[in-house]
Amino acid sequence: MHLNNPYQNFSCVLTLTGHESFIKELVISSNNSTLFSGSMDSTIKVWNLRTGQQLRTLKGHSRGVTSIALAPNEQVLVSASEDCTVKTWNLRNGENIRTLMGHSKCVYSVAISRDCRIIASGSWDNTIMLWDWNTGQHIGTLEGYTDTVCALAFSPNGKSLVSGSRPDGIVKVWDLVSFLETKSCRSKPINDEVHLPINSLVITQDSKQILGACDTAIVVWDLSTGKYCGAFMGENMNCWGVSSHESSIYSLAISLDNSVVVSGSQDSNKHIAIWDLQTAKEIHKLVDEQNGTVFAVAISPDKQTIVSGNKKTISVWRARD
Repeated sequence: MHLNNPYQNFSCVLTLTGHESFIKELVISSNNSTLFSGSMDSTIKVWNLRTGQQLRTLKGHSRGVTSIALAPNEQVLVSASEDCTVKTWNLRNGENIRTLMGHSKCVYSVAISRDCRIIASGSWDNTIMLWDWNTGQHIGTLEGYTDTVCALAFSPNGKSLVSGSRPDGIVKVWDLVSFLETKSCRSKPINDEVHLPINSLVITQDSKQILGACDTAIVVWDLSTGKYCGAFMGENMNCWGVSSHESSIYSLAISLDNSVVVSGSQDSNKHIAIWDLQTAKEIHKLVDEQNGTVFAVAISPDKQTIVSGNKKTISVWRARD
């Protein structure tokens, strides 16, 4: 454990209840005070992160909510669902602004570009659809996958969209001017024929690296070249090197200052791992003994709070006052 590691003082200080099924994604506001959760119970909930109070429930999807994204202005939320639609929500009044329809199968991922021009959605129909933020008009479809597009992330510099699929484990980089594929990365080193699914993707704040949750490891690629850079290291040896998780990682989150990565998995010990981004070493783990598989994680911009989503509950982790 690192000296002066603030996470060694973290414990679960709040357990948020209200969802009736798996929590699939969590997002924290820029002022560290509001939490948004998307669940397979078909709803999105808004919470006061300091008190745990439930503020609002957004209803409109007919099937599970698989992904959510908060607009840079934080006045609009976008959600993806198994009902094959993408919805945009007015966070001031909780109303559905518009419903984006075009996918032929379940939508599993959604992302918003930093300049708020484009919404991207990835689907079980093997495509990524692009939508105009202002009008909701469909402006393009990105093709090239043979399986579900389950993870999306826009680069902070606004130049690229990164996508990941399961079960073929392919990460693609798309240019946001031409909408053409510029790079394709494997979930394993190029000379290894085994592909593992991509469950989650994040991009470092300097837009230099892609981090992907691939089975039990966090794999790193260079965004500019698409080359495999290595995998994060923990305690238990596996075929890539070392991994702290014994079962599939479902979710990744990266801190705003580019120093910390958080991962959640279906490990039997139900833990959330905290990693130093510069050394790729695990610096702490949070054990959630009561609530089962960790499907979603997020870290607040000030790094003072970590949240994890499980079967029906959300755990809030921070140092006790």
